[in-house]
Amino acid sequence: MFRGIDLLTLREDQRLTRNALSQRAGISVSTLGRLEAGLSVPSIETLVKLANSMELPLKKFLFKVGILHS
Repeated sequence: MFRGIDLLTLREDQRLTRNALSQRAGISVSTLGRLEAGLSVPSIETLVKLANSMELPLKKFLFKVGILHS
């Protein structure tokens, strides 16, 4: 299950502002805020955009945000 708090932590660990990540990913700041707050679940397209914008392999990103489990 997607965990928005983990997306927030990952963004902060990369020292990205919400504005910077949303611009890189091509999503709105409000969408990113809703995802981080756990108020929305991202589409597959959005997950791919976020992973690419954070320069993480998709599989690693999906583990970090709680979608994949070992």
